[in-house]
Amino acid sequence: MARHTSKGTAAGKEPEASSPKTTVPPIPPSDNVLPIIPANFEPIRLEGHRDLIVQQPDLFRRFNDHPELATLLLINPVLAFGEVGVEMSREIAHHVLHTLQHPPRQRRRRDELEASLKEKIGELPRPEDPQWVSRFLFEKLQLTPLKTDGLKPAYKVPLNAAAIERLQALRPKRQLRRQQQAESEYKQLESASGQPAARPSIRSGRSAIRIKMTHNAPRRLDIEADLPPLKEARRAPTEVDLETLYFYKDSHPLACDLLELGIIKRRSFPIHSGDSYRQIKEGQKNNAFRTWVKSIRFAEAPDDESNG
Repeated sequence: MARHTSKGTAAGKEPEASSPKTTVPPIPPSDNVLPIIPANFEPIRLEGHRDLIVQQPDLFRRFNDHPELATLLLINPVLAFGEVGVEMSREIAHHVLHTLQHPPRQRRRRDELEASLKEKIGELPRPEDPQWVSRFLFEKLQLTPLKTDGLKPAYKVPLNAAAIERLQALRPKRQLRRQQQAESEYKQLESASGQPAARPSIRSGRSAIRIKMTHNAPRRLDIEADLPPLKEARRAPTEVDLETLYFYKDSHPLACDLLELGIIKRRSFPIHSGDSYRQIKEGQKNNAFRTWVKSIRFAEAPDDESNG
């Protein structure tokens, strides 16, 4: 892992004066992403759940008035709330992130597993850290290393596999899409030149674009499936990912709990880091939600209800 060091001020040299703060101009508009329009908001501080409930109408109104900011809720909701002047306590920030990441039942199970494992091992479990998982298995639990090279875990079949196959059959053929694109280019050329243009000629074809949406993923590991016979390995691996941890699920109850926690985390709605959030917001990094979701609207109470 690369080490990062900060540059200090050279000895005997006066630190440079900080440049005056300037207003950041809005991002140039594009065809896909709404520009961020600078706006000033009265600050709101959320300390507990009661504050969140009381301030909800005002929060909804602020996001509805600025749809370009509302879409950022899908990138990182805590940072998006900051865009409309909201500061949160650690408790509320944790609540907001977990509410978005998991449905209620998964959220409760995640909290149970994290609390139970933390109580038994004395630290917060980190199933997505391969080096930590290795130390947990072979130092904390003293498990025997197993040969897992070339072995594949069992995965659950997605519930919508049949529906996906039906949708694939309805996808337009590549030939049709190419013909439609060529016709569009032809009309643009003819319109621009004012003269008839040669019609495009597209060779026939039957191939279709397919998207494999049923690939195996750690979030679909089948924790209930039986393991194959496993032999002991000569040495323990220094890194253990979820697919490898899968083969230790029957070696110790805590290993099974850690695997389940890791699967739940993989099923969570992705929350971007502060740096990734900034790059997406400024248009330096692509993101499907930011590109495809044009606006998010919240239902507001009528004026007489919100004021009364």
